[in-house]
Amino acid sequence: MNALKKGLIWRIGDGQRVNIWLDPWIPNTATRRLVTPRVQNALNRACDLLDPITGKWDEQLVRDIFWEMDANLILSIPVRMEHDDYIAWHHDPKGLFTVKSAYHVLKDEQDSRTKKQVGESSTGTTSLNNEWSSIWKQQAQPKVLQFLWRLAHNSLPLRRSIKRRGMDTDTICPICHRLDEDGRHLFLKCKGVKQCWRSLCLEHVRCDIAELKTGATVVQRITKLDKGTRELVMNFLWAWWDARNKANTGDRQPGVQEVIHRAQLMTLSMAEASSNQTNHSVSSPNMPAKRWTPPPEDVLKINFDGAFVKDSRKGP
Repeated sequence: MNALKKGLIWRIGDGQRVNIWLDPWIPNTATRRLVTPRVQNALNRACDLLDPITGKWDEQLVRDIFWEMDANLILSIPVRMEHDDYIAWHHDPKGLFTVKSAYHVLKDEQDSRTKKQVGESSTGTTSLNNEWSSIWKQQAQPKVLQFLWRLAHNSLPLRRSIKRRGMDTDTICPICHRLDEDGRHLFLKCKGVKQCWRSLCLEHVRCDIAELKTGATVVQRITKLDKGTRELVMNFLWAWWDARNKANTGDRQPGVQEVIHRAQLMTLSMAEASSNQTNHSVSSPNMPAKRWTPPPEDVLKINFDGAFVKDSRKGP
């Protein structure tokens, strides 16, 4: 009986019987269930995702709600509106159960469990520590690196995260006002953020990291991008987070073009600062570093620092 349950999958007819959050109906996954966390909305049945006019999947709705991997699988599922939903055997092309295929399901599961146990026993914390330390080595402002650290550790005060901690708060995204706000929606799925990714010619990066499941793996993937792309992505994500915070507190929300310009300006500023520092080191290799000295008695000394882009005379 357990083997039978492990291989069942719902085939979509009119979509009336399948609970999209609880039932096994997604092909090509181990559990045949959604990877996307459940969102707070009125959509529960597969029929809620169908266009009532065409009888096909509502692609825009599906892509707005589900992670990229789930959305692509859902849109590949054939719909037969003239039939009821029905249960089939996932491991047979015709959906028919056989004892032989059930045996292979159980054997594959046992082999997978054995490999996992061996793998877990041979891994340690060194590689993880190396990944975290790579964040602090990036060329970016400290506030950007701190933001990336929080993103990797899922500690950003996103509305759904706050709700899960027991606080009574509205979970709808403060920017698009359409869907619940979690990290995936805010940085990858929100209508405004998609426009930013496209305008920065980074849509391929967005699609790539949209397949990842955790903030940690997203940040790790970003740190492995080429230098120019990596720095622009880091600054853009921080600029979008800052714009979100303004919207969240009721302040004027910067527009898409403002966010893009700010990210580009921050990236250019850091590149120029790095270039100037390199040129100074090359031209004055023997010049000792100037040390801080205290002011004379009864004199107040104020230390300050700043940076701006020469051409625009604006700060980052």
